[in-house]
Amino acid sequence: MTHKGDLATIVLASSSPRRREIMGGVENSVEAVAPSAIEGPSRPGETAAEYVARLAREKAASAGSHASGGVLLAADTTVALGDRLFGKPRTREEARIMLNALRGRTHSVLTGVSVRDPQTGQCVTEAKESVVEMRAYTAREIDRYLSTGAPLDKAGAYGVQDRSFSPVKAVRGCYLNVVGLPLCTVVKLLEQIGATVKLRQPDRVPYLPSCVRCELDCRPYSRKEA
Repeated sequence: MTHKGDLATIVLASSSPRRREIMGGVENSVEAVAPSAIEGPSRPGETAAEYVARLAREKAASAGSHASGGVLLAADTTVALGDRLFGKPRTREEARIMLNALRGRTHSVLTGVSVRDPQTGQCVTEAKESVVEMRAYTAREIDRYLSTGAPLDKAGAYGVQDRSFSPVKAVRGCYLNVVGLPLCTVVKLLEQIGATVKLRQPDRVPYLPSCVRCELDCRPYSRKEA
């Protein structure tokens, strides 16, 4: 794999602006490319965790031609309300249905993260789960949120970070996971395949302050190494 100094070059197979923003929290060189894998439905008997892990692996594999010596990183997020899985809504009406179903209830957000070294073929994948409690927002608030278009590119039709709507009452677990990319899992998997990754200072890692007792808090940020 290619290195920038002693840091691995990371090819992020994602079109998500949130994932690209979160990866700005590392000092590594990060190149974002659009994956060619198609996000299909879950398979019979497949759990939500297995589903997002499989899609993440498929996305990482589909971006192999863009590796150029770097390590591949891909992710997929879904919202699980009981047996119902909510990905990105295709229409405003579908987004409305999702938001109504989630209102005032607790659900899980699962993100599959897959890291692949194209030179060795080594691939490691993990699914991260967070539990999210939604507030009892009103139908009028849903209408206003839908009018912004923001729900259409987010699993479950909402963004935990969308402050104009603020649909979430509480998050148990990794906050970054609910945004769409658990950086703690990314770092762990990169290190498992031998890639060197270095975090920026905490205030330069997007959304990190919202993570309670984050696994990254104990890691050697560059400010601690100075």
